[in-house]
Parts: sequence; C-alpha cells; structure tokens
Amino acid sequence: MARYWILTAASLAKRSTRRAGKRTPRQRSRSAIEVIWENPRGRNQGVIIRRREGGYIIERRVGPSEFLSMAEAAEVLGTYRMKLYRLAEACEIRTRRVWGVQVVTLKELKRYMGIG
Repeated sequence: MARYWILTAASLAKRSTRRAGKRTPRQRSRSAIEVIWENPRGRNQGVIIRRREGGYIIERRVGPSEFLSMAEAAEVLGTYRMKLYRLAEACEIRTRRVWGVQVVTLKELKRYMGIG
C-alpha cells in the first residue's frame, strides 16, 4: 500500500510543477512560401514564387495577369490569408474561383498596393 501511495504522490508532484492554463509559446515556423519581386518595377513586373513542398523547392514565375493562390497572395501582401479573405468579401480586391479554389491575379494585388 505504501508503495502505491509513493508512486501516486510522485506523479502528482510532477504534474503540479506545471501551471494550469499556462502554455509555453510555440515557435512560429518560417513560411513555406517565398516571394521575390522582379525588376524593373512597373506594369509588367512579375514575381517569382518559391514553395517548399515535401522536401523540394518549387519555383515558378507569375506574370501580371496570372493567378496566385490566397496563401501566395497573402505572402505578397505580407499579411495573413484570413485578412485577404476579408478584403475579398468587402470587395476591396477582386477574386475568382478556378476549379473551386479562390484565386487572385497579381495585377489586382498590385492595384490594391498602389503599384502601377
């Protein structure tokens, strides 16, 4: 009986050292998407999107009239996807649906940012 009590007391003591309701902050991982603006700036300026997927780096060039996913567009704007969805809902940026996925053109993002 005493042995059972000692094990229980030890496990309770171990648990009680951690404060209830206090969590350690999680490290925010770096984004899997990187945006590189091309030069020169202007109407025909595009971006290069680099994505990390499954250990590979996938790179693609996006011209002004090509589509970006909402995650890529959020990286271009330097904000979160949810804010982008709110901007689309408030009709501040125009989005389209392609095969059920909401996308936005780079030209529309540049118009919103005030770049040509």
